[in-house]
Amino acid sequence: MKRFGELKNSKIIGGKSNLLEATGLFLKMLYSKKKQFYGVSPVFNEEWVGAVRNLAKSDCEVSLVFTDDVLRYVGEKLGRDDAQTLDARMSITITKIDSAPDVAFAVFEDFLIMTLRMRDGTFTTHKGIYSKDSKALGWGRDLFEYYKRQAKEVNIADYC
Repeated sequence: MKRFGELKNSKIIGGKSNLLEATGLFLKMLYSKKKQFYGVSPVFNEEWVGAVRNLAKSDCEVSLVFTDDVLRYVGEKLGRDDAQTLDARMSITITKIDSAPDVAFAVFEDFLIMTLRMRDGTFTTHKGIYSKDSKALGWGRDLFEYYKRQAKEVNIADYC
């Protein structure tokens, strides 16, 4: 939180004025050619499973921190064969965190998008904080490392 000011060149996207902006932008980034994708997600969407599968099968370095619930969901959607294929790839690392964070975010080499837990405990996928600023990207990578240090590496096939 001491470094939260590094997000000052960020903007809030989506919301009532454009419900699909945040989700659409995130999916566009997931389906584009990227070199790095780091994410922390206590929630997941079926559409994202295929996008992450495609990134992991490319040359993209993928590192994800999931909760147990998300791991089971992703494992079920992938199926054993795809899960085993992803587990065998050196470019992907999937880790499990025991307690769900109050934030969900993705950091690419040129892009950060983040959403926070709402008062009712759910996450919004139609509104998020977005930035391309290098300080915000550094902040996001460091926040990712913070959560990854608390997690342990797992095989997604164990959740099928």
